[in-house]
Amino acid sequence: MKYVVGLVLSLLLYACPPYRVNEVNNPIQNREKITLTDLVLKNLNLVSLSSDKTDSGRLKVILEMQNEKKKDIWTDIQITFLDSNNTEIERSSWESFNWERRAVKTYTKTALNDKAADYRVFIRKIR
Repeated sequence: MKYVVGLVLSLLLYACPPYRVNEVNNPIQNREKITLTDLVLKNLNLVSLSSDKTDSGRLKVILEMQNEKKKDIWTDIQITFLDSNNTEIERSSWESFNWERRAVKTYTKTALNDKAADYRVFIRKIR
């Protein structure tokens, strides 16, 4: 009897048809230049976020943030560079960065590809 019940339950679980994944028409990555992925980072305040072209024509991102907390906050930062069609052409690796307590610090990153026209910044708590 146990085997029959187990067989029926396994058929019910594995016989489910595939389901369609929900589509998001306007994801946050398309609306915002910077995304903080952890609630713990609420003490980081954006001072300025800008971009500039280097002499060689590559896009340079300049991120300036202030840590309001009484202790240092270690984060990982990743920057995705996009071309003029909003297609990802380059993604940096996660880079550790220390936001010192009660201080304003600057993080910069330059694209390797000269076709980069736009960017997105992702910041998460260090893993």
